Amino acid sequence: MRPRVRTVLIAVAVILLAVLLAAGSFVLGRGGAYTDGDGHYLPITAEKSLRWVEEHPAFAEFSSFIQPWKDRLNLATTPHLSIRMVCAQNHMNVDSILDGFNFVLQASENGTLVYRDFYTPEEIAADPTKDETGLIFIPGEKDAPVAFLTAGGAFKAVCLFGESMPVGNVLHQMGYNVFLFKYRVNPEADTAKETMDYQERYANEDFGRALQYIQAHQTEYGVSLEDYSVWGFSAGGRTTFLWGLDNDYGYAHYGLPAPAAMVLVYSGWYDPQFDGQYGTVPPTYMAWLPNDDVIGADNVAAIQDYIDLLHQQGTPLEEHRYYEAKHGFGEGRGTDAEGWIKEAVSFWERQRG
Repeated sequence: MRPRVRTVLIAVAVILLAVLLAAGSFVLGRGGAYTDGDGHYLPITAEKSLRWVEEHPAFAEFSSFIQPWKDRLNLATTPHLSIRMVCAQNHMNVDSILDGFNFVLQASENGTLVYRDFYTPEEIAADPTKDETGLIFIPGEKDAPVAFLTAGGAFKAVCLFGESMPVGNVLHQMGYNVFLFKYRVNPEADTAKETMDYQERYANEDFGRALQYIQAHQTEYGVSLEDYSVWGFSAGGRTTFLWGLDNDYGYAHYGLPAPAAMVLVYSGWYDPQFDGQYGTVPPTYMAWLPNDDVIGADNVAAIQDYIDLLHQQGTPLEEHRYYEAKHGFGEGRGTDAEGWIKEAVSFWERQRG
């Protein structure tokens, strides 16, 4: 983007922010205390701003992960909006989003949440981009398998609060060990090629390193990668399905076992550059939108091509199509996709052992 265009956008953002400030608490989240009189965290509500949540002491170790959109315009405006308004702008169910936030909040307060960098301090010092990665772990029941969640965002953002947190909440309620994964993105990418290049250079490396870290710390966390599953949404789904291929991105390259199941949500499109490598794809569950106007008709057709390919090679596959839900539906609450998580878990359980 040309400098003049960027300058205009920044000016527009400043004007918009001024309007929002004048609009008061109807649009902006109120500030206020984080704890009650006994020192316990107060529940996060829809009127709180995203900035208020970002600055919450419970999220201090990973505060930079709360605001997913890092381009200049969003950085100037979005943090000041209430959660209710952010949800309305992005077709998100506000109750689902609040449940996700409060799930992570409660785990932080009761001491069960574990946050870790999966790159070493030396690696981060040598490449500071690696500081924008991490793992949030919330343990489930003893001997339960691991669900590894990768949110989407077009490789320009990582929407943990819209996808990984609410879906992780449901999985945790079902007893599973949940890892929420944050990978590197390029918020200033101007072309599809730039975002794909960034994925292939960084996001897939982060994915492999994160799972290697989990394997190396299984005893510490009381988990096992036996029968684990990988869950990916949109762009995060592209990174997830590459994990199942016999190439430099796949599980074998990183010396790890194949997942028992792969769950792809509005994602999973076929890519001809990987012809001949799809034979290693693990059992796959897909929840997708045939009328997805965010990824466009060409990518929707490529998802269908991927489904046809898995059928042709006999890969265990269960796919569900939704026509009312919007791209980014996450948990799916309040849409025709509601309940998809339980269906995906049922598929995963059938693949175990």
